[in-house]
Amino acid sequence: DISKVKVDEVHQAVFLYNTFVDPRTHQGKAVLKSDENAMHDGKVIDCPFHDAQKGQVVQVVIDNTVDANTVMDYRVPVIGKTLPLAYKKFKSMEKRFTNDVHLSELIDIDQFFSKEEQRLILQFAEAMNVDFAEFDVLRDNQSGKIYIIDVNTTPYGPPAELSKQDHQLAVAQLSAAMKRWIEGQVM
Repeated sequence: DISKVKVDEVHQAVFLYNTFVDPRTHQGKAVLKSDENAMHDGKVIDCPFHDAQKGQVVQVVIDNTVDANTVMDYRVPVIGKTLPLAYKKFKSMEKRFTNDVHLSELIDIDQFFSKEEQRLILQFAEAMNVDFAEFDVLRDNQSGKIYIIDVNTTPYGPPAELSKQDHQLAVAQLSAAMKRWIEGQVM
C-alpha cells in the first residue's frame, strides 16, 4: 500500500509529524490531491474547504521553493538498508505537482541529509516494508523538516534532465549498491 494515506500514517509513526490537515478546520493554503500514487493532480486550495471527495487527501503546503518560479524535490533511492545517493529535481512552479523536471542533479546524500534523517528514512522504508524503492522527499524551507510524500516501488533510475556524466555515475553507484544487497541476500 503506497497510497498517500498509508505514506502519511507511516510518516507520522516514524518522524512524529505528518502532512495531512483537516480541510474543514485548517486555515490558509493546502494541497488537494488524489490518494492514489503517481496521479500528479495536486492543486493548491484555500481552506477551510468542504468539497474534498472520496479518494482525495489534503496536505500542508510544503515550502520547497528555490525562487519565485522554481521548486526542488529530492529523489532518494533505497536499496536494501542503504541510501546510496540522492538527486535534486528542479521544476517550474506551474509544474510542481508533476514529474516534469527541467534540471536534475546527482548529490551526495551525506551533504543534504543528516545521519539522523537518513536513519529515519531507512526506518520509514522498513515500516513501509520496501527494500527497493525511490522516495520523493521535500524539505520545508520554514521548519527545515523533511517530508516523504511519495513511495515509488517501481524505481526508474536516474531522473530526466540529469547530465550524461552524472547519469553514468548514478547507474554505477546504484548497480554497486544493488550488487552488495543481492550478495548479502545470497550469503
